[in-house]
Amino acid sequence: MVERVRVTDLAAFAHQDVPFEQLVHALQPARSLARHPLFQVMIVLQNNAVASLDLPGVVARPVDGEGGAAKFDLGFNFVERTGPDGGPVGIELTVEYSADLFDESTVRRIGERLVRLLTAGTADPAMPLGRLDILGDGEREQLLTGWNDTGRTLELPAAVEEGPESETIAGLFAAQVARTPDALALVAGDTRLTYAELEARSAALAGLLAARGVGRGDVVAVAVPRSADLTVALLAAIRAGAAYLPIELDYPAERVAHMLADAAPAVVVTTSGALGALPVGAAANLVVLDGPGTREEAEAALGTAVLPGPLPDSPAYVIYTSGSTGLPKGVVVPHRGIVNRLLWMQDAYRIGPDDRVLQKTPSGFDVSVWEFFWPLVTGAVQVVAEPGGHRDPAYLARLIQDAGVTTTHFVPSMLEVFLAEPQAARCTGLRRVLCSGEALPTGLRERFRALLPAGLHNLYGPTEASVDVTAWDCAEESAAAVVPIGRPVWNTRTYVLDAALAPAPVGSGGELYLGGVQLAHGYLGRAGLTAERFVADPYGPPGSRLYRTGDLARITAAGVLEYLGRTDDQVKIRGRRVELGEIEHALTRHPLVGSAVVTARTTPSGVTLAAYVTSAGPGRAPDPAALRDHLTGVLPDHMVPVHYTLIDAVPVTPNGKVDRKALPEPELLERAPGRAPRDGTETALCEIFAELLGHPTVSIDDNFFELGGHSLLATRLISMVRDRLGAGMSVVSIFEAPTVAALALRLADADAAGPLSRLLPLRSGGTGAPVFCVHPLGGLSWPYAGLAEHLPADVGLYGLQSAGIGDDEPLPATVEEMAADYVARIRTVQARGPYRLLGWSLGGRVAHAMAGLLEAAGQEVELLALLDAYPRTEPEPAASFSEEDFLRGILAAIGMDADELGGPVEFGRVMAAMRASGKELAGLTEEQLRRLQRVMANSFRVEAGSVTGRCRAGAVMFAATVDPAGEPGDWLQHIEGDLEIHSVAAAHNDLMRPAPLAGIGAVLAKKLARTAPVDRA
Repeated sequence: MVERVRVTDLAAFAHQDVPFEQLVHALQPARSLARHPLFQVMIVLQNNAVASLDLPGVVARPVDGEGGAAKFDLGFNFVERTGPDGGPVGIELTVEYSADLFDESTVRRIGERLVRLLTAGTADPAMPLGRLDILGDGEREQLLTGWNDTGRTLELPAAVEEGPESETIAGLFAAQVARTPDALALVAGDTRLTYAELEARSAALAGLLAARGVGRGDVVAVAVPRSADLTVALLAAIRAGAAYLPIELDYPAERVAHMLADAAPAVVVTTSGALGALPVGAAANLVVLDGPGTREEAEAALGTAVLPGPLPDSPAYVIYTSGSTGLPKGVVVPHRGIVNRLLWMQDAYRIGPDDRVLQKTPSGFDVSVWEFFWPLVTGAVQVVAEPGGHRDPAYLARLIQDAGVTTTHFVPSMLEVFLAEPQAARCTGLRRVLCSGEALPTGLRERFRALLPAGLHNLYGPTEASVDVTAWDCAEESAAAVVPIGRPVWNTRTYVLDAALAPAPVGSGGELYLGGVQLAHGYLGRAGLTAERFVADPYGPPGSRLYRTGDLARITAAGVLEYLGRTDDQVKIRGRRVELGEIEHALTRHPLVGSAVVTARTTPSGVTLAAYVTSAGPGRAPDPAALRDHLTGVLPDHMVPVHYTLIDAVPVTPNGKVDRKALPEPELLERAPGRAPRDGTETALCEIFAELLGHPTVSIDDNFFELGGHSLLATRLISMVRDRLGAGMSVVSIFEAPTVAALALRLADADAAGPLSRLLPLRSGGTGAPVFCVHPLGGLSWPYAGLAEHLPADVGLYGLQSAGIGDDEPLPATVEEMAADYVARIRTVQARGPYRLLGWSLGGRVAHAMAGLLEAAGQEVELLALLDAYPRTEPEPAASFSEEDFLRGILAAIGMDADELGGPVEFGRVMAAMRASGKELAGLTEEQLRRLQRVMANSFRVEAGSVTGRCRAGAVMFAATVDPAGEPGDWLQHIEGDLEIHSVAAAHNDLMRPAPLAGIGAVLAKKLARTAPVDRA
């Protein structure tokens, strides 16, 4: 018996006339009302006789519904037709569709394919459904060959010598050198090299590599910061016949060690400043570009070395990408593929001597390959961005304008923040901007076109296919929400295939496969993985291969490819490929983790990673903060999850696979209680941090990057601070002062004492003993803030600044007087040792004197770091220091030459230039600037008149090798411990620039890795 339902609440009828789709929308607000709420496709089979309805007093007759509104997105109406004798004669099919969602041609194709499917199925009922062919006459040929008709004979430029090498990067470069030897080839800061000079430097280094045993097919690792030397080293490796392996210096040491062990390079090329970023014993065969005797060895080898040079099928480079098995894998790309890519690019976009191409992409990201070599094989100029500059849109906008850059690349997420930079609109000299690495939203394309007159081009391709294999000119209109990835380039083939490797019909989704000349050889030393991803091509020439991209795509009726997503767990974060399995493997290496699952989440702040872990056993729950620290030591920062959630067990589907949909909402890291905001600026910053990073609350001690921030979000933070507080700052400021408290100091009123305080917290907090940095001759410790991103997260950083900048207090007369003052100040932060001291220039001598005073008080000095500082054994007269000397120093600090002022070097002009620069000094008032001049003049007198004493501690010395100011060994007479000397390939005044600072920071980070206890009582 069926029980009837009694309605006891008449209010249930109050909205009975509301359309059902509105009810569904109320329950599912995110659901579009453009589609039917229950289902999208209706199939009806009319196989009964003529319908009849006999009721007293009622007459019923059929009404033709043609011309009415479609009730569903698609409706398939099958009607059996009978003959005169009443027997069946066939089935008539009518397709009804919503004109808002489909056009007639699409529906007609669907209907035709359905007819072919039914016809083939009835002809051979035993045929598996997946093998029934639904492609029409000519459609298969168009999919397989018509739109893949990309064959092109490469027209190589006239080479110095005809032969196989002319079809390599080395050959293309040699041909260009022969055509334009005296033309400008490269600009990197103050370095300018012609093609002949670049050829000579790379030839000398190639000769040295050959003399060290490098030959055709070898691998040469290049661990050099972005600079002219980096380009020289890459060219030299290639000219020696080897493949270059780029080593990014900010990668964790364990990752770098794996890459070097896996690739087994014949030689590692590096610099003295970058040596600290390499693992101990990384390579027995090192070439240190700025090391003693390297230049002489290269010049000697140039005349005797035999350079076999590469062949078209020789590997050109090896780039490591994220690996699903837990370790990164090296992709081996031959010259033949990248040369095809470069020559197609030149034919498509045409650059020449009046073009300047920006090289800003890190060398470990394959987009950098064409940034390095496209300009150098076409006669254009390569403009090199400073290390770290790719993260700062304000810097990039200035560089594009100042250097006359005409061509550059952005991943879409970076393009978005670049367009938000006010100075971007001034980059009207850009002629072409290329995008790749992520899907390009149509809205972003429109914002670009509204702001800049340059052409925008969307490219697509994996590292395994020589950077890019398809291209789309964004001047062509497309109604899709994501800009198409376009059509295949020269000598490449693209197929959208189903699971049986059959071509997917036009408009249908499938996995994208790539074929043609640009395919990589495979994965270095990974034959099994190579065979899995590079499969036989059933449609190409005998012996040809296809690369399985794992990307979903479809082909439009015009033969244009549209990207639809992924078939696996791979994601792109800021343009970089990330295999979630690699992160999961890294997590399970922690002794307290049993199993791990990592997911990618799209949030308003971008794609973020969430980790879920189970405990390795009862009572062994891992601490989320410890997991993050563990991953930071083995993975690049873009692969470190933001969220960490402890779960009892990993949920699985009935077939045993991980059920990611059943995972709970990720948890934010628990943070130690922090201080509440103390004023309006800190309150606003806390609100901005919380809104941008998705946290309910933020304290003034919370670190932007530890909360999940990264360089792209930092640019959004700048914009929000500018909009809400009316204050400007740089991306570097956030790296230097990543907490609300520290950032608020940076934003303080120019008249306030915050940034000019005598003891400036550059990064407060931490459980380890902090590093105290003594100012150089200028009196300010701001330049040391850049050390923060290189030192361990638990190490605080403080700057000691000179008296007399924030007010008119008396100035010290001797180094000893300075040292006594600064010792008293640091002991207000750290009552007892061990102490860590660092000083640059005059600051080094002061730090040495502080060490002596602390030791006399019974305290231990654990670290004494001297940055190009030298002892003085007898007093000397102070060097002259005029107002013009001071103002020229200010111009140098903001990166200007005196002849750019448009007039004499005087206070007013320099003040205006300083404020327009946007650099840190721009916030100083004229009164503060004049105080700074007074302080510097006093520093020159103090430095000259004080004699260096002696301390018991040892010291680590960083000596600038460009125009050295002294002999590092002189310190042995003034210390009792050991002296450790590191050469830095830079001038004295450039030590705090990103590249030298990264090398110094890497050395210091290793020394500070073992946390020393700190007593802040």
